[in-house]
Amino acid sequence: MSCTDIPTGPGLFSDDSIVAKAITKLFFILSTWNRYQDASPKGLVLEISIYSPSDSQHAFKGDLHLDVNSFANSEDFESNVPPIHDPYHGWVYGQRLTRPNSTDISQLLKILRPSFHERLPVVEVVKSLVIRRQTRRGLSSVALQQIFENLPNLEYINYEPWREFFRFKFYYQDKGYRDVILTSLPKELKILTIFEDFNEDYNIIYHFGQIARAWRYPPELIRTPCPSVGAALAWRSISLEKLFASYIVDAKDFFKACEPDWVWNNLKSLALTSRLLICSTRPSTINNMLVEAGMTALKMPKLQTMEIWNGIKRNAGVFRYQVTTTSTMLGWCGTWDLELDPEVVEIWRKVALLHTRHELCLQANEKLSMCDITSQAAAIRKLKINGEVIHPISLEQIERESKLYFYK
Repeated sequence: MSCTDIPTGPGLFSDDSIVAKAITKLFFILSTWNRYQDASPKGLVLEISIYSPSDSQHAFKGDLHLDVNSFANSEDFESNVPPIHDPYHGWVYGQRLTRPNSTDISQLLKILRPSFHERLPVVEVVKSLVIRRQTRRGLSSVALQQIFENLPNLEYINYEPWREFFRFKFYYQDKGYRDVILTSLPKELKILTIFEDFNEDYNIIYHFGQIARAWRYPPELIRTPCPSVGAALAWRSISLEKLFASYIVDAKDFFKACEPDWVWNNLKSLALTSRLLICSTRPSTINNMLVEAGMTALKMPKLQTMEIWNGIKRNAGVFRYQVTTTSTMLGWCGTWDLELDPEVVEIWRKVALLHTRHELCLQANEKLSMCDITSQAAAIRKLKINGEVIHPISLEQIERESKLYFYK
């Protein structure tokens, strides 16, 4: 495929058809496996990864890392790869000298809409599903619904979609995400990880592009999560043991949607991102959200960790509540200092007294350097965010790809 050949018409439909046939065939095979005889007690882990060979060619020749060597660290792996030298595509001895355009990015991140003409068979043997961020050609919400509904014994989902740029008031995929969360997640689900990934170069290119400026609802530099998705996730979290939702929802929407009579009897770990956690937000606004979080935590008797965090280039912060066998701690770490209001400390002191054996210990603020936060992956590392918020291979991929950003 040449650099200017963007599949249209039948090309798009053929991609959808290929994916539909592959997933259907896979489900038919797995449906014949006996849940008790053909798998370990932990069940099978199913990973779905979709990409085109052209994704890592042409404009994105040096950008994409579709997997890593499991037996070497990233430095060892990179040392065996010669620098990309392809001036025609903007690469000169490993450095990107020209940025990709929005048309190329749209092709890379297009949504696939496979139509399953035959109903997918039920697969009982799979207990874990992983769709990592290297699947840049995301699946439509309708396809996700059909996949989830036919994996009834799922206990763990790790889903890492890419952010959208096109919107009309709200982003097109958000309604689908809400519906999937409300109607299609399996009843047996215990752990849910959703990490909506992004590339900060792409954000800049779309937000400041001349074409996008003419749209009625131009792409945001930092996308605004939909409140109804946050509300749906709040409701669905009641039966979960662990929930990690990054960038796809805002913590303020999650806590605002919680009803007074809800009780999270099983929830042990909760990590949510919030756009409020930037240095320009009024401290009172952040503290009000943290009070709401504490009021919700009063109804989480098994809670061991709650992290409300944010991480973008040159900005990172986390509010953390953590229970260990020897202590119960509350603290802030970030690229700016946040003074916790007495109301915040008091509500979380009540949480500690109600649900733990320890008095609340307030930790001293930890200040990070803005220069060290080069990406969302760097933020996760520096803030020491729970490792379950993203697949470890995905985290390493972001670290490697962000080193090649055009906009430093």
